[in-house]
Amino acid sequence: MTSAPHAERSSLTRGPLLRPLVRLAWPLVAIQLLQVAYNLVDTIWLGRLSADAVGALSLAFPLVFLVISIGGGFTAAGAILVAQHTGAGGDRAAGRIAGQTLGFVGIVSVVVGAIGFLATGPLLALLPADPVTAERIVPRAAEYMRVFFLGSPALFGFFVFSALMRGTGDTRTPLVVMILSVVVNVALDPFLIFGWWVFPALGVEGAAIATVTSRGIATVAGLYVLFGTDLGPTIDPRDLIPKPGPVRQIVELGVPTALEQSGTALAIVAATAMVATFPPAVVAAYGLGNRLISVVTLPAMGLSQAMDTAVGQNLGAAEPERATQAVKLGTGLLV
Repeated sequence: MTSAPHAERSSLTRGPLLRPLVRLAWPLVAIQLLQVAYNLVDTIWLGRLSADAVGALSLAFPLVFLVISIGGGFTAAGAILVAQHTGAGGDRAAGRIAGQTLGFVGIVSVVVGAIGFLATGPLLALLPADPVTAERIVPRAAEYMRVFFLGSPALFGFFVFSALMRGTGDTRTPLVVMILSVVVNVALDPFLIFGWWVFPALGVEGAAIATVTSRGIATVAGLYVLFGTDLGPTIDPRDLIPKPGPVRQIVELGVPTALEQSGTALAIVAATAMVATFPPAVVAAYGLGNRLISVVTLPAMGLSQAMDTAVGQNLGAAEPERATQAVKLGTGLLV
């Protein structure tokens, strides 16, 4: 591990806390804004294709988010555990739990992706869709979801990389990788959606392929950072094989977070189910509105992730008062 994460750890566990907390948080906020950019770029290009294409994305996203919430809980658990070991100065222990998180979430992503792929049809069939919506939008939403679920390992890979780096206090490297991913997505979207140059016109499915491809590139870059550089936790490849003890820790911390995120996702799914009873134009407008709202809500998630790291490192360093201070400062910044 380089001196940068060590310096970040020292600033989080010693001295004034506000400045290092902000320094930790702003790249995470930027990552969330770039996530919004992902969604908006897809929406803009699909909007040029048709309103039905935007409606398909609107129907697919809540169901995809519901499945991703499961993996999100476990990656958050990994970040917290890495932060605690980093704060305690246990770099080897941090690397060990990072490897366990990476291996376990990798398995979860394959299982969840397979279940999501097989359940796409039944899930969409549960929506009480308007007849026109069922005919014109639901099949396109199914195309998007199946590609998305097939690419789940690539999608989860970036999430776990970002979480592990965050746990050590390095949030800038994931930001650089995220920028690369967004650039690739922006570049691929029109080629795959409209069939530019030698590419076939794939419409909604093309948008999904562009997203999965760009996330896959981000995952490869993240794995290179973890295993090919001295940034982030030092992971021994043998630590990738899940072991009962560490996995139990990850599950105990991750399940409550996964349930919380799944509850939010279920609420969005319920709202989407009601909107699906209206014609395609209403479904498309609903999805566009959600993406604009996310410009406000997602950055707050970045700040909360920074709070997780600050609290975890200070608890690991046996500084509970600073952990409490981090919560108060983070809450103040959110307000």
